[in-house]
Amino acid sequence: MKYFLAIIMCFNFYNSSAQTGKIYFSSSERNTPGGLFSIEPNGQNLKQVTNSIARRTDAQPHSSKSGEWLTFNSYRFGGWKIAISDKEGNNVKKLTKGSSYEYDARWSPNGQQITYVGFPSGRSGYRQVFVVNKDGTGRKQLTNEQYSHYTSTFIEGGKKLMFATTENSQFDVYTMNLDGSGKKNLTQTDDVHEIAPALSPDGKYLAYHTLDENDHINLMIYDLSNGRKKEIFSGWKGKEKIPQGWDTPLFPYSISWSPDSRFLAFTSHLGDNSFQIFKIDRLGENPVQLTNRRGVNCQPHWSEN
Repeated sequence: MKYFLAIIMCFNFYNSSAQTGKIYFSSSERNTPGGLFSIEPNGQNLKQVTNSIARRTDAQPHSSKSGEWLTFNSYRFGGWKIAISDKEGNNVKKLTKGSSYEYDARWSPNGQQITYVGFPSGRSGYRQVFVVNKDGTGRKQLTNEQYSHYTSTFIEGGKKLMFATTENSQFDVYTMNLDGSGKKNLTQTDDVHEIAPALSPDGKYLAYHTLDENDHINLMIYDLSNGRKKEIFSGWKGKEKIPQGWDTPLFPYSISWSPDSRFLAFTSHLGDNSFQIFKIDRLGENPVQLTNRRGVNCQPHWSEN
């Protein structure tokens, strides 16, 4: 009887609400502006959401918790800026009034604020963490340090932010309060970079990529309840190595959890400048390739609705 119940529980783990929502991602081919796309978690119903109208593709999509709004990076306003649109990619507007380069905007749980990283002015210096209201007002710079910050995300119900930074001459994952105080290093590991952090919706697990001295990139799960770290993916075709020749080689890599904290969507490099979106359960089993498009398909975001 216990064995039978275990089978039922395992079946439910892989076949329940993990199939809800949709996965947004950026897609483009070399020298061809692409746009944002969405796909169901089972790999079906591919849909184009935006058409890039500039020389670079729309990128880094993130939906509000309600699913009604999207933020993404766009070059249509002159340089990388944060754009906001409805969930269908219509009514695109520039979020802030500044002229500096901005990246990777993410929503607070209540949908009232957005955090992103960007340069204080222009495109020089170090990327800092910002918070702004959803209508573009109330912009606040929370960090002002001589190193760059990446992937700022609201955690703990919007009470704190999590991000990656190069404070210790390598990437580590940090948290801090919304006023910029109380900064804490979560992943400090010698000789290994930790990038693209993503906290599970239930707050129990931290997913991130590691990058070692040989430029091999791996997907990791950190169980915050016991401190255990586990590698769950190291490449679809063996040990994955980041491609060279990009302005920012780590730009395509990001991780997003399913709403029920059981699965992750992520990017893997298949060679020949081909990147595809994959799904895997948090135990590191049953990896599934969701996209099979030419070019670069990357930066997945798993929406709740």
